[in-house]
Amino acid sequence: MGTLLMTLQERIDTFCRFMSFVTKEPGPTGCWIWGGNKIRGYGHFSIKLKTLKAHRWIYEFVTGEVIPTNLQMRHHCDNPSCVNPRHMEPGTAAQNSRDRVLRGRHKGARRGADHHGAKLNADKVREIRRLINLGETHQALAARFGVRRGQIGKIVNRQNWGHVA
Repeated sequence: MGTLLMTLQERIDTFCRFMSFVTKEPGPTGCWIWGGNKIRGYGHFSIKLKTLKAHRWIYEFVTGEVIPTNLQMRHHCDNPSCVNPRHMEPGTAAQNSRDRVLRGRHKGARRGADHHGAKLNADKVREIRRLINLGETHQALAARFGVRRGQIGKIVNRQNWGHVA
């Protein structure tokens, strides 16, 4: 962001445009879910014909820090789509990798109900798929089972819980 010179009005307009892609989850500590363009789950945002990583841009915008290119953003919420600057901090690749292992997000990590952060089990996943076939909406099922709407879509498309028949 440091190389993009903007007037105050351009900064305000850019921030408003950025926030138009964000859905804030309820509560003061909720994730800010990026609804714009994503690559591998991470938001991307264009400013003056330059494409930037959304989570890095908002962090720099809010904190005033310029993140060195050799640092990554460490998401405390483990949600790549989250752009809430309170949920992240700059760190090295090694720190980010250690976070991933400690939180069970690495290759070979436990999956399904065995994962430490699981809110569902195989029976609930089967029920979600059954109810979708009966016409239930993703939004209604997300509220009923206490997960995000996007999680319901991933369950239905077998991106998540693909091992459950």
